[in-house]
Amino acid sequence: MKRLSILTTAALLTFTAQYSVAADLTVEIQNLTHGLYFTPIAAVAHSADASLFEVGETASTELQMMAEGGSLDGIATIGDAIGADVIANPAGGLLAPTIAVSAMLIRCGLARITFLYRFGEK
Repeated sequence: MKRLSILTTAALLTFTAQYSVAADLTVEIQNLTHGLYFTPIAAVAHSADASLFEVGETASTELQMMAEGGSLDGIATIGDAIGADVIANPAGGLLAPTIAVSAMLIRCGLARITFLYRFGEK
């Protein structure tokens, strides 16, 4: 049951940083697990007053699509709607254990970067 829970759980993590001016940012994501693969990852830089999800509320259809099927299309649509910078699938598929990928956010002056991904066994 625990294995099933791990495979079906969407891991959501928000990093918050304050920026006074726009800057080019390199975002590096490394899978530090031993045997778990990350599904396609989205990194969304957005303003502090916008969000992709609310803790304790029912997940949107777009978030469910990402969590259950790994589709980032809906997340990119939400990002566009809230004026966010979106990095979608920087690994070009699954991110294997110990592998790192990086991508750039150009002239990012937004306050938060939200990382969305799901993990499970290959």
